[in-house]
Amino acid sequence: MAAKFYTDAELKTARDKAVEIAAEGVASFYSDVGVQFGRVLFFTCMRLWKSGPAVTCARLNSNIRPQIINAWHWSEPLSGVLLKKHDLDFIPLFLQTDKLAPLLTMERDLWISFIEIRKELGL
Repeated sequence: MAAKFYTDAELKTARDKAVEIAAEGVASFYSDVGVQFGRVLFFTCMRLWKSGPAVTCARLNSNIRPQIINAWHWSEPLSGVLLKKHDLDFIPLFLQTDKLAPLLTMERDLWISFIEIRKELGL
């Protein structure tokens, strides 16, 4: 039996489907925050973290959810939240300027930019 390899078009279709499934998963997980919030959060984090759809979805649909929601409720004066990895948990740092984020971020930390999310949501 001969092996079949995906064509470029089939690979693109499969990737687009994986991205859409992951975006829907995050959107439903964060649906109590807002209709579009989860979807915008997913695409913003995927771009900022330079991660794929599965990794982004897994990170967002984990124990960091309460910290993201809590920070979003205070998001008016904030540029974002930096989730510092500590053992098996994350410690949120609420930042009023995004200029500190690259200086404070280390491996395994997660930066969530509320500036980018507000821009996408049109707020």
